[in-house]
Amino acid sequence: LLAEALVARLDALDENARVASANARTVAAYLVAHPLVHRVAYPGLVGGEGYEAAHAIMHDGFGPRVDWQDLDGAWHTVRLSAGDDARGVCASLPVCA
Repeated sequence: LLAEALVARLDALDENARVASANARTVAAYLVAHPLVHRVAYPGLVGGEGYEAAHAIMHDGFGPRVDWQDLDGAWHTVRLSAGDDARGVCASLPVCA
């Protein structure tokens, strides 16, 4: 029973990581298209810096963290979780205020 419970918990962690990664990908795509964003660093951006290497080694998503640079040159980081609403996160970013 303990082993089964552990496997179920690991499966849930894997699913949460996949959903958090999908949320981060959504936010990264939003930021790439935003006119007040100079640069976005996220390994899951097709054609982005490091995408080919990340795609070759990361099979369950590209992680929950997105770094982005505003037009003033300041870098910002947003970390997403499985419970985040990606659209809500986008709306709350400093470039949207």
